Amino acid sequence: MNGPRNVVVGDLVLEKESRLGAPKWIGVVYTIKYDKYGIGTAFLSWTPENPNYNKLYGYGCTNIHNVRSKYDIIKK
Repeated sequence: MNGPRNVVVGDLVLEKESRLGAPKWIGVVYTIKYDKYGIGTAFLSWTPENPNYNKLYGYGCTNIHNVRSKYDIIKK
């Protein structure tokens, strides 16, 4: 399933600091890793550095998909 809110490699992810604010961090998905249950973790490269992001753990694809108030996705 590859709907408009599911991230793929090459997508831009705009993360807002608050629900009403403008995007503060811009990230590009450079890889997605899946666990044995098919749960995806997206790894992003950010401009500027995002203090909420941990390079070791990435962001859950489900979180990016579901939290519309915090993440905007621009498809490649």
